[in-house]
Amino acid sequence: MTGALKGYKASKIIDEVMGMSGFYPNGSYASSSNLDDKLAFFLLKRAARDIAKYRWEELVRTVELDISPNAPEQLMPEDFREYIPGTLRTIGDLRVVDFPAGFEVWGALESNVGLTGTQHRLRFKAGLLQSLINDPTIYKVRLEYISDYPVLKANGFDYIETFEDDNDIWLLDNELIIKGLKVKWSIEKRLDTLPADIADYKGYLKEMKGTQAGSKRINMGSRKPYTPSAPYTNLWKQ
Repeated sequence: MTGALKGYKASKIIDEVMGMSGFYPNGSYASSSNLDDKLAFFLLKRAARDIAKYRWEELVRTVELDISPNAPEQLMPEDFREYIPGTLRTIGDLRVVDFPAGFEVWGALESNVGLTGTQHRLRFKAGLLQSLINDPTIYKVRLEYISDYPVLKANGFDYIETFEDDNDIWLLDNELIIKGLKVKWSIEKRLDTLPADIADYKGYLKEMKGTQAGSKRINMGSRKPYTPSAPYTNLWKQ
């Protein structure tokens, strides 16, 4: 996503949509007594949740957890949605980690009296990172995950699921949240621009999703970038 577009506050996002829709931008919405202001802020919260459900690179975060036989279960962060495969690593420990350990292996080891060996076995279950190890040593694991929280609180430290205050900051693409809110506002106000707003939002959402996960240009015919190659068919034929 375009870095230059990041960082709009909630009030700025709503102001943009109000101006585009022919309404007066108030600049303050979260605590306003005006019904339209309250509605706009509520719709912004919904739009943020709708967009955050996709797997955005900006929502990749890292966590470190302590693992030991005395603490076989570790609660994942509150904003944890899903683990990014292949990112779990032990820190300062070279032994093999079986992750995610299969149900059959896990059940067999759990039912066994006394674990043997020093291989670490880990799995996710109900928001917990569970471990089966035969080693009193406390060790750390580091992993990456997709967060459910696309908003930074006005204090600049805490991530939250959606907007709570006019000064909370959006962490994803600003144009995307503006277009998403514009659709919801047009639906509620029955604006004539609704069909165009929906098409604009869906097109932009598709474009933004296409920039994720390191998508690369397809370059047929040569390993050198920007090198033209002969077409695979006569392009002038119908």
